[in-house]
Amino acid sequence: MKTFKTSLHILIAFVSMLGFLGGWATLAHSRKPIQPAQSQAQVLEALPPLDPIPSFNSVTSNNNNGGLSSFTPTRRNRAALPMFMTRGS
Repeated sequence: MKTFKTSLHILIAFVSMLGFLGGWATLAHSRKPIQPAQSQAQVLEALPPLDPIPSFNSVTSNNNNGGLSSFTPTRRNRAALPMFMTRGS
């Protein structure tokens, strides 16, 4: 039984190494991705600049609520919630 177990471990290690090397060779010999015609720097320069972000004080002074919704957490009564039950034995 011990020789069977040892030979099985060696076989699994051998097949794992073959799979790793085969995958590595497959990825190494695969086709390379197509490079874009324009460089990335030229594409970024063509974009228009963004508008500046207004400060929080100027937004709240313009509007009463500032266009932002206020969040008030609601409290739940713990006595009204049922106890956690699994209904298991």
